[in-house]
Amino acid sequence: MRLYGNPKKSHLFLHSGNYLGTWQRIDIPLFLETEYVLQLDSDTIIRKPFTLADFGLNLTHGVAMSSEVNFDDTTPSNAGVTLMNVPNLRHTHSEFMDYIMSHVKTGFDHPCPSDQGAYLTFYNQSTQFLSQKFNFKPYWNVNDVFRQSYILHFHGPKPHDYIRFIMGKGCDNALKSLCSRGINLSPHLVCQSLAVFAKASMSVDRHAYCSASFIVPAQAMFCQSLFEHVAENPTCTDFYSLIRDSLDAVPSYMKLPRAVIMKRLG
Repeated sequence: MRLYGNPKKSHLFLHSGNYLGTWQRIDIPLFLETEYVLQLDSDTIIRKPFTLADFGLNLTHGVAMSSEVNFDDTTPSNAGVTLMNVPNLRHTHSEFMDYIMSHVKTGFDHPCPSDQGAYLTFYNQSTQFLSQKFNFKPYWNVNDVFRQSYILHFHGPKPHDYIRFIMGKGCDNALKSLCSRGINLSPHLVCQSLAVFAKASMSVDRHAYCSASFIVPAQAMFCQSLFEHVAENPTCTDFYSLIRDSLDAVPSYMKLPRAVIMKRLG
């Protein structure tokens, strides 16, 4: 199914590991004995506690998903955070699998790729919209919802993608527009999102993420410096100043596209 997908439209088609991994969620109902479960992708961060009551009284009989790319689109679309009715999904699992296998070459009659399209077409009569507070994207320029959000989702560009974009390294084709949209149209919330991620990442291992994401020492040092600056200034009153301060922390003799970064900052 991945071979028939367009990597320019979805980053899921870029790598077989990413694509196959996203399908693993379909077996969740087979392993859990509970009524509801909230499935989270690995690029999400829980910002504050919540309970089942926070989802409201009218819980889904199938699945509930939030917006994909556009905040104002209240069509259930993105499976990165999915509220699942486990008994119903377990009861219909065999039929759902048959449905998936019958669409290997044709795909699903839905704009969302892979398992998202499968869920949203097969369970279309029992799918509900999940509040964006449970699936907030950094490139959404909606401050009040960000403040109220329970879960932050680095949908599309990951923290290192935003940092690569700042350094003029660009993003993969499927991510390019979202990288640009985040840095150019929602820099304040991208900065605050990076601060949330930096705090969480550095609480486990201070240098692991940047060291794993950038093999060039100067780039890894800039990444680390930016993490430390945004973590210390999580309100991000001036993201561009934090970027400049992070750039100044990297010794001038180390190769870094300083002119490109400064030009991007204007």
